[in-house]
Amino acid sequence: MKSFLKVIGTGTGDSTPSFLLFFDQQRYLFNCGEGLQRLFTQHKFRFGKLGHIFLTQLSWESFGGLPGAILTVSDQGFPGFELWGPYGLHHVVHSLRSFVMRPNFVVTLKEIAEDDVREFKDENITMKLVKIISTQTSNKGSVEKPKISKKGFFSPAVNDVLKNSFEAIMSKQKESLNSGPGKYSVDKSNALGVPINQRRKLIDGESIVLENGTVVKPSDVILPQKPGKVFVVYACPSTDYIPDLELKKNLFHINGVEADLVIHITPEHVMKDPRYLAIVSQHRGSQHMCIHESLSDKPFIFPDFENYHHEKFDKIDTLIHTPLWSDVSPLKAKEDIIPNEKLKIAKTSTIFHFEPKVYLDESEEVQGKQLKLANMLDNILLNLDQKESVVTFFGTGSCIPSKYRNVTSIYVRIKSFEFLFDCGEGTLGQMVRHFGCSRKSALLSPSNDIKVEFSQLEGVDKKLLSIRCIFITHMHADHHLGLIRIISNRQKVLKMLVKPSEIPKLTIVGPGQLKTWLDQFNLVIDYSNIYEFIDVNQFVQNNNSCSTSGLSIDAIKAIHCPSSYSYIISVEDSIKIAFSGDSRPNPEFSKAAKGADLLIHEATFENSLQDHAIKKGHSTIQEAFDVANEMNAKYLILTHFSQRYQKVHDTYKLLDSTNTFDIPYFLASDLTTWNSDLLINERNVELHRKIRSFIDEKEKEKSINSQIPVQNDNKNKKLKKTQTVLQ
Repeated sequence: MKSFLKVIGTGTGDSTPSFLLFFDQQRYLFNCGEGLQRLFTQHKFRFGKLGHIFLTQLSWESFGGLPGAILTVSDQGFPGFELWGPYGLHHVVHSLRSFVMRPNFVVTLKEIAEDDVREFKDENITMKLVKIISTQTSNKGSVEKPKISKKGFFSPAVNDVLKNSFEAIMSKQKESLNSGPGKYSVDKSNALGVPINQRRKLIDGESIVLENGTVVKPSDVILPQKPGKVFVVYACPSTDYIPDLELKKNLFHINGVEADLVIHITPEHVMKDPRYLAIVSQHRGSQHMCIHESLSDKPFIFPDFENYHHEKFDKIDTLIHTPLWSDVSPLKAKEDIIPNEKLKIAKTSTIFHFEPKVYLDESEEVQGKQLKLANMLDNILLNLDQKESVVTFFGTGSCIPSKYRNVTSIYVRIKSFEFLFDCGEGTLGQMVRHFGCSRKSALLSPSNDIKVEFSQLEGVDKKLLSIRCIFITHMHADHHLGLIRIISNRQKVLKMLVKPSEIPKLTIVGPGQLKTWLDQFNLVIDYSNIYEFIDVNQFVQNNNSCSTSGLSIDAIKAIHCPSSYSYIISVEDSIKIAFSGDSRPNPEFSKAAKGADLLIHEATFENSLQDHAIKKGHSTIQEAFDVANEMNAKYLILTHFSQRYQKVHDTYKLLDSTNTFDIPYFLASDLTTWNSDLLINERNVELHRKIRSFIDEKEKEKSINSQIPVQNDNKNKKLKKTQTVLQ
């Protein structure tokens, strides 16, 4: 039987620390942070056979990918899984009921509320889960737990009351893989004269009688059981947890048996604390592995997107296709972190094998590229800052994240006013890749005590505070699941400022159901002082419009699902931008946004799938152009493409059957940027010439490759490669 542990995320902006434990018939996931779906898709991990998820702490970094995981696993036909986590887990899960509607999917909750130690055991592993508590923990108070319906995940009529917050981390004790069966000894079997057709009985535990009357017992031919392998997980997010960890350190050592692997989901400053080092010194002979954003290098962990977007698409136009930020600079020497020569700084797809042989496997690790374009990126962003209006697409796909397209989020700057349309899962990671993230960033330095002025902030830190407003169109998960991570990291940056009170609160505009979810979430982790919420229905009741400080905001009910909206934003003496959100063509929207300088419209389906678009409440590419023509829009950008059309040249091919009405247009892809210069016709014509040349090149490559027969043997694979180069 094979068994191994595989690192999924390490904390790169795109991911949070997590890993999978593999057995032949079962999978165990440790932490389920935001971005997990896209990581699974990119690296061909599977949700199948996933029966148990263990959360090391009650934070968005640990469970932000849970809503997406539930939707994906349920849609694949699996009945449910078991979820283990700290006190407050019931409230977190129950808060999802307003937008994760899978009544036949069962999540069995195992909340560690009262006991310091809980045990989990099945046919593969025996595990003790040890709760460690911060010295800053307040009295946990009393909790009325939500009712979980026996028929499924949600119960419709529940009042949740959490009177006082409680902070606790689950840190796992030595987790032991159960002892494996002893091997059948062919040598002993032959020496005793056991017939081949009788061996199965002995393997199954039955005794047999040979022709000479000799009784052979299983113990005569089965070697002794192999002891189970052991690993430990320390999840200690701050030095406030070390005192309790010291009191319970003996729970992390079993009968003098040395752990094969010790995992640290722990920041650098905690690992270097003498008290922490004294605790983990009991594992001197073990292999140590660190999984944390403060220790990880920052490669772009979606290599298919990187290779396609950076190496090829950036050549079209650097102002439209900005180079990706990536940091794979050498980290500090490992001995500066923990004095242990057997220390591994984990990367995505680092593997540790337990059976049949114990060893560390680095062969599948995601290797980042040292980009030589850092200065070029800075210059491009500076150039864009000088444009009057800029629109950057952080996600252009629909429904679920894919290798090439993340789900919806759009950054907009009109003069000095910066905001987001929608905020799908993975938005923060896309912001990191576009704006950059220094090693001094609040995102990577949880112990950063340095205070700075706002003007000293850089990259994504500065943008997290510069964004004034986030407009959420509706409650489908692919449009708002990145919101909590934006809010929580905004809070981290605010703590760095000398005068945080000078920064206005973030304004979130959206349906009332979104406020309900945020309010319930704040009962467990309170971010209510970071933002203010405005119900978009107030705009609709106020003649669809609100004006303040030269800014005009209009909201129109969209034709999609209940409580879905389109937005029209304009700034005095500047441009008007209209965003359809998810919607069928809407005459009311076309009328309200008449003469818009820029229309951003969803185009989920190709023209031949109009019936499907009507059924799902979406638009086709032709319908988006029809809306732009009716609206008399000066420029059209299409987005929210079905994941059928992941690559840009896939979507441009669909224009062959579309009447564009000679409207200037652009088909968005992830991390592409539109700026107001494209309202100048000559600039737009030049861009399309470059794009068309790129598409023709891709089609030519595809045609050449299709003429070369694909063979399975290595000789013909090499021949195919040679022929491609020669042609």
